[in-house]
Amino acid sequence: MWGIGTRFQKKDDQTWKDIGDITSITPPESTMDVADATTLTSPQGREEIVPTILRNGEASITFNFDPEDVDQKSFREDMENRVKGSYRILFPDESNYYQFDAYVVGFSIGDITPDGLLTATVTLRATGAPTFDKETP
Repeated sequence: MWGIGTRFQKKDDQTWKDIGDITSITPPESTMDVADATTLTSPQGREEIVPTILRNGEASITFNFDPEDVDQKSFREDMENRVKGSYRILFPDESNYYQFDAYVVGFSIGDITPDGLLTATVTLRATGAPTFDKETP
């Protein structure tokens, strides 16, 4: 499977709406913190750990910037108003997806050059448990 055909969607009321002109998507990373549980009697003097909190990372999406695009503007508005949104990456097979809730924590317009397209990047910080699943027909 390759990336062409992947869609980035935002939930609007009860329906998923495609965000257009996406050029790249970096899904949020999931990591787990650990606490040191090493004792003076740990076998062979090796470090021992115990798992603690599961952490959500940041996602970023880059798109061809259109200052008139309502969907693109909504990212900045969501950030300014501190709105939590539901987002989904729908993979090219159009059934497998990665879904997460997030806050917009960054919005930046890319380099403006005489020979390049205007781009913008949105950074989303995931909150809560993500879902990796498959749609049922």
